[in-house]
Amino acid sequence: MSDVCDEWAESSVAAPLLSADDHDEYNEHDKDDGAPSRKSSVTTAPLEINEDERQPRGFPTLCLILTPIAVLLPLLFVLASLLPPPPPHAPPNLQTFAQSAALADALQIPTAIHLGLTSEVNARYIQFSTGVQGKPIVEIAKKILHRNNYINAEPLQWTKLTGSTTTYYANDMCQPPANKQEPGYFVPPGYWHTIKATHLEAHSRYIYRVGLAMGQGVRWSEYFEFQTDAPVVGHDTTHYQRTLDPSSSPLLTFLALGDQGCEQQPSHDDETVDLHVRPGKAAPHDVANLITSLIDNQTISSIHHIGDLSYANGAGHLWDLYMSMIQPYASRVPIVVAVGNHEYDHTDGGDNGKDPSGVISTDGFQPYWGDFGQDSGGECGVPLSKRFAVPENGNGVYWYSFEQPLVHTIVLSSEHNLTADSPQYNWLNQDLQAVNRTTTPWLIVEMHRPMYDKYQQQDTIAVAMEYEIEDLLYEHNVDIVLGAHFHSYLRTCDGLFRGKCNNGGPIHIIVGTGGAPLDGGRHATSPWIEKYDASHWGVGKASVLDGSLLHWEFIALGGKVEDEFLITRNRR
Repeated sequence: MSDVCDEWAESSVAAPLLSADDHDEYNEHDKDDGAPSRKSSVTTAPLEINEDERQPRGFPTLCLILTPIAVLLPLLFVLASLLPPPPPHAPPNLQTFAQSAALADALQIPTAIHLGLTSEVNARYIQFSTGVQGKPIVEIAKKILHRNNYINAEPLQWTKLTGSTTTYYANDMCQPPANKQEPGYFVPPGYWHTIKATHLEAHSRYIYRVGLAMGQGVRWSEYFEFQTDAPVVGHDTTHYQRTLDPSSSPLLTFLALGDQGCEQQPSHDDETVDLHVRPGKAAPHDVANLITSLIDNQTISSIHHIGDLSYANGAGHLWDLYMSMIQPYASRVPIVVAVGNHEYDHTDGGDNGKDPSGVISTDGFQPYWGDFGQDSGGECGVPLSKRFAVPENGNGVYWYSFEQPLVHTIVLSSEHNLTADSPQYNWLNQDLQAVNRTTTPWLIVEMHRPMYDKYQQQDTIAVAMEYEIEDLLYEHNVDIVLGAHFHSYLRTCDGLFRGKCNNGGPIHIIVGTGGAPLDGGRHATSPWIEKYDASHWGVGKASVLDGSLLHWEFIALGGKVEDEFLITRNRR
């Protein structure tokens, strides 16, 4: 750069004088292209120059600017190489910060809020999910009864409770597709929180909310309410006498359904779906709305879901959709669940402790005479067991029992071994022997697959269950056996035992009408079937009037009662 500037300077008026020869050569070049050129020979002899040639031919100002830049640029490059590298991500702007804050808040929002029954009649499970881990909290208070109305006026005596947290991962599942970490299959379920509220007073209304504590703050849900059961000891008919009038105020009412799902087809806005089936369609949201409406208008003690809840079959997002669908009623009334084939059945991967039911074989229960298959999509009961808390007196969600006023209910797994001396059979036998028929005169058994259905002669699993446990249920005077699996409603005659009516056995009822596509097809013709309906979605409703009377209804979408009857028992 300095050499060039020297050349510009030498070509100005301040430059050394040129020789005559140089002057001639300069003029020649000037004529050609106007670019100065000179030879190295220089003379001291003065030379006259025209006034026009005294004008500057260089750019001294530009040189003054460029010269220091040329000197400083190498230094700048050296200094830049010595500086530490920039951080991998630039500091977020305000918009990015707001988005991050919104995401963090969303992950803390409690979802899938629902209640569950425990082994104690004066306690409830409260469960919910969040996207991040923290300390789960329930704030609960008994509402004040004033002039036959519950009020929210202060002072409410609030109690804060905490509990436990769990989750599950793709590799906890038994086999594909449930354990595939690809779009449409496994979805991280977040964190599942369980809190047990104990020492609840009978026949009382409680208000509660759930929250996640992180740091010094708590992200709370909205408020919910639930009602505890009335206190009942025994079935003294002098105190609990009822008539055959179904409108008599029941001591206990529960709803029962199975085979629900969560994919609505067609939309619930289609009025025709409220009353009649459209082949191949489904109505789980309509059934969920029916349940909510029933809870709005009467006291419901519990909801019994007898298997095949979400029909996720390995698609994790459907479990999230299902939990969101049931929250409007499950946050107000406890839900108890039975395991179905679409929650448990698998053919591989159940060994090495993966099967949460404790079965050590790789394929669960797969007898040669059954058709259990892989209906869970490889879930093998993992999502069900993590998302729902049940009484602790059995084997998790697979088999357990609980008590409500005048009723002892046993939940079994039709997807597990029930043969004599199997773990489930031995537990069932012990539980039946321990039932106190004075305090709980009604004895109900629930399991996903029914013992009696319209395909009785072709259903080898139903025949096998008759062979395995029908005598045991008969021996202990079981009153009702509730099932699902077949997407229809069916009620047998009373006293059904070994295929004969009025033979000292229970009534068998199928309520596989929770929203999955209905079976349709030929009408059931077995002589012990008194009611068969494959044209309506709906729920069963049991109202316990006293220790000897129970009113049963099948309520279809739209609220119409499609079937009802009274069960009477002459207690000795």
